[in-house]
Amino acid sequence: MAVPSRIDVSKMPADLRKLVNDMARLAAVEIMNGLGDAGPAWSGEFRDSWVAVPFGPTASSISGGSYPYRISDIPEYPLTVKEVARVKKYEITNTAPYAVYALDLEEGKFIGQDSSPVKSIVASGTRSSGLRGDVDSGGSGNANSTAPLDWYMTYIRGGAMQNALQEGVQLAIKRGL
Repeated sequence: MAVPSRIDVSKMPADLRKLVNDMARLAAVEIMNGLGDAGPAWSGEFRDSWVAVPFGPTASSISGGSYPYRISDIPEYPLTVKEVARVKKYEITNTAPYAVYALDLEEGKFIGQDSSPVKSIVASGTRSSGLRGDVDSGGSGNANSTAPLDWYMTYIRGGAMQNALQEGVQLAIKRGL
């Protein structure tokens, strides 16, 4: 059986090109909400700092949003053939100044908080290293974590991001019918 060649986007009607764009936008919404659910949230600032950065010079600017995210928080692309054909449409990133620490990508220094977290604490005890989620519940310290260590890489590699992507595509198809 022959493998079909790449679809010629120039032959797609405008309503189908809109559906493709909506798939990308709703997939970004689902991924950003999934990251907000999976990640740490003490004050909510980190969870509210996810953005979908559009690729290409003709895309509209980054839209602000907060958790839970909606499609209106995701920039729209023009329905031109060139933009719809773009394979990579968005880069999802967190703009919080301490994102590398909240993502468990770098070690940091942590201080106790005077307030209660907006999300349940998943581990309390002693922080064994400088990583945010590295909390030993058997320790006598007063470190707290609202997400497990390596939550971000687990979300990306463990299938949750792929599931969110598929959910976004399916939502777009339902809305487009």
